[in-house]
Amino acid sequence: MREHLRSQFTGDFAAHLPGDDPAVRAELLTAWIVGIEVLRSVIGTPVLASADQDDVRADFRRGVAALLHGGGQTTGS
Repeated sequence: MREHLRSQFTGDFAAHLPGDDPAVRAELLTAWIVGIEVLRSVIGTPVLASADQDDVRADFRRGVAALLHGGGQTTGS
């Protein structure tokens, strides 16, 4: 599974990310995608399982834009 995720997602994402730490940001993005799918389909949490797919997609895109383009930067640590 690790190799599949790396070859199908993380590696491609990292190759297209500008800026610092593309590999870390790519793995964060992959983790988010896998987590959403697990919660919706495997665990079936009520909120994500019943949420409108277009709404989830719109929220996800806003989060991805921040991750990929440096939005929401914090200071510290």
